[in-house]
Amino acid sequence: MLALLIIILVLIVILAIFIGYNLSYVTTFWFFHTYTDVPVLVLVFFAFAAGMCISILFLLAAKLLKMKKAAAQESKSEDKNSITTEKTSNTDNPTNE
Repeated sequence: MLALLIIILVLIVILAIFIGYNLSYVTTFWFFHTYTDVPVLVLVFFAFAAGMCISILFLLAAKLLKMKKAAAQESKSEDKNSITTEKTSNTDNPTNE
């Protein structure tokens, strides 16, 4: 556990050094408007955040579809069980005519 904490801290320090050396790089960016002198790292972080948001939306949509599919299969199996119990209950009680 301590080794994991040390590894995470080392990665944070390396990331901070990387960011510090690359803050001076700027670019022009167009997103329905032209933005000039935008730091490249800011664009990278926004792209990462947007990707995470889209991934979470897809994950939630997949779980929702999975739950709907499971509920539909459950209701089909309950319908089949109720039909078979009705048939077996009718055949278990023969009538004397």
